[in-house]
Amino acid sequence: MARVQIGGRPHRILEVNDVRAEVDKRGYEAGSKGLYGACLLKQDTVEILISAKLNDRQKATTLLHEVIHSIMPDLEENDVLKLERELFPFVWNRGFRP
Repeated sequence: MARVQIGGRPHRILEVNDVRAEVDKRGYEAGSKGLYGACLLKQDTVEILISAKLNDRQKATTLLHEVIHSIMPDLEENDVLKLERELFPFVWNRGFRP
């Protein structure tokens, strides 16, 4: 997908066929739920994985969700979900597309 700077840190954004397998392959804990995306925080970079199986709207909301994790890694999942729900309609309706 892309390489971008967010908060002064390089981010690599990738579409993958199986997010869980890619997370496991990179040595991270994937959890037990199905995954649409993942934010893998490394020392100097961030890797965001997005499922290639999603439609454009799902990819966009998942990307926003993972960027929130990247910017505020200590937020609880419920808080990330709330920010995603509140912000996504605003950015989508203004033309944001991944």
